[in-house]
Amino acid sequence: MNLFRDALEKKNARRFTAVFLAFWMFTAVLHSSAQEVNSTLPPDEPALDQAVTEPDERSAFRIEKVRVDGGADILTIFARLRNENSLDDDKNSEMPLVSVLRDTLGDNNPENDRLRYVWNLSYTKASFRQKLAAFVPFLYTRTVNKKTIGTSPPPPILDITPNDNGPWNKIFRIAFRKVVLSKVSAAVRAPILQYQQNKADYRSAAVAKSLAVLSQYQPPHSERLLSESESKDIQARLWLTNKTFGWHMQSEYLNRVFDKELANTRDIRNQNWELLRQYSERQGLYFDPLKMPDGSVRHAIVWADAADIETNADKKFDTRFLNIKNPWSDSKLTNWKGYSEVRWFDDADRQVAPDTPNAKSKTMIPLAVYGLDFPKIPTLLVDFRNNRNVKRREMSKRVLHDVTSNVLQLSQFSSLPYFLGRYGYDYMTGRSGADINHPSRLRSYAQLKLLLSLDSYLDNDFRDEIANRLEHASLN
Repeated sequence: MNLFRDALEKKNARRFTAVFLAFWMFTAVLHSSAQEVNSTLPPDEPALDQAVTEPDERSAFRIEKVRVDGGADILTIFARLRNENSLDDDKNSEMPLVSVLRDTLGDNNPENDRLRYVWNLSYTKASFRQKLAAFVPFLYTRTVNKKTIGTSPPPPILDITPNDNGPWNKIFRIAFRKVVLSKVSAAVRAPILQYQQNKADYRSAAVAKSLAVLSQYQPPHSERLLSESESKDIQARLWLTNKTFGWHMQSEYLNRVFDKELANTRDIRNQNWELLRQYSERQGLYFDPLKMPDGSVRHAIVWADAADIETNADKKFDTRFLNIKNPWSDSKLTNWKGYSEVRWFDDADRQVAPDTPNAKSKTMIPLAVYGLDFPKIPTLLVDFRNNRNVKRREMSKRVLHDVTSNVLQLSQFSSLPYFLGRYGYDYMTGRSGADINHPSRLRSYAQLKLLLSLDSYLDNDFRDEIANRLEHASLN
C-alpha cells in the first residue's frame, strides 16, 4: 500500500502502472493455480455419451446432452426452425442456440453438480477485418461478416461460478484508461476506447440473445436435462453481468434476483403494451402484437389502412410515444411501393378469417416495429419509411458518450460544468422516457432477431425486410 500511495503522491504514472500490473499479475497467478488444483477430475469417465430429450410438440425448442471427458455434460438448446419446406423431425431445420457446461465432478450424484460456462453459439471471435473496423471511431454501422467457421471453440459469455477475475479486470481497465490513455493524444485514445465499446456491445447482445432463449425454453415433461432452478440461476447470472457488483452475488440469492427482474420486466412490458395500443388506436392505426414461441409478447407492429390515408389527410397526428412521421400527410404512403398485405375485419373492426360473413378487406401498410421491454415507453426499432429515424435514436447517446469521454476525456467527476449538464440531460431524457437508452435497445434488437428466426406466421418477404432494416439500424 505504501508503494501505491507513494506513486500517487508523486503522480508518477509509469511507476503506478508498473506496481499495479505486478500486483494484478500476482493475484491472477494465485487464482489460476487454485483453479488447476480444484479442477482435478477422475480420468475414468467415458469419452462421449449422448442423451436427447423426447420431442415436445408444444415447444419450439429441444435440449441435447453430450457427456465429455473429465466428468462434465454439455447441454445444448436447439430451436426448431419451422417453415413450409422442412419436416418437424428434420435435423437440418434445427439450429443450436445456447450451450451450458455442467460439471458432474466425475460421479453420478446430481446433488453435487455445478453449472460452469454458458456459450451463445452465434457469439464468435471476430475476424481480422472486423477487428480493424471496430477500431474506427464513429463508425456506427455493420461493415463485414465473418465468412469462415474456424476450428477453435467459441468464447463463453459467462462463467457461472463466482470468481475474483471480474472486479480485478474492471479495476485494471479503469486504471489503464485513467493513467495510460490519459497521457496520449485523442487520435490514439479514441480508437482504443472505440474498440473496447464495440467489443462490450457485442458481448451484451450475445447475453441478451441467451436470456431470450432461456426464457423461451420450457423443459419437456418427460425428462428435464436442465432443471427449472438451473435455468433460473443462469438467467439471474446473465442479468447480473451488467451490474457493478453482480459478480459478488451469492448463489443462494439468485432465485430472488430472477423473481425481481422477471416481475420488473413484466410490469414494463404490460405498461408499454397498453400505452402503444391506446396511442396507435387513438391515431387511427392498428396495433398488432408479435408473439414469441411461449406466447409472451415483447414486440408489436403498428399498421395503417391504405384507405385511411386519403380520408385522414387533414387529421392531426400526435407523434408522442410513436416517434414516427405523420402517415396521413406522407406522400410515400400515397404511392406506397413497399410491403403490404390484405387482412379481413368485421363490423367491430376486429380481424377475422377471410370467409367470415360480412368481412371487409383492408390493405394494411406496416409503419413501425416497437420493443416493449424499454423502460417508460415503447422503443422504436424499425421505421419502414425512414431508416435514419431509428439510426439517429440508436446513435444519440453513443455519440455523446464517445465525444465527451473518448475524445475530450471529460467525466462527471473531473468537470463540474459537465457534471451539471450531463445530470440535467440524463434527468430530462429519463423523465420524458426518450428511447435513447442504448443497452435497452440492444436487448430489444437481440430479442427481435430471435423472434424472426423462430417465427412461423410472418410472411417470408416481410420477415426478411424487417431483418434487413435491423441490420442497417445496428451500430456494431
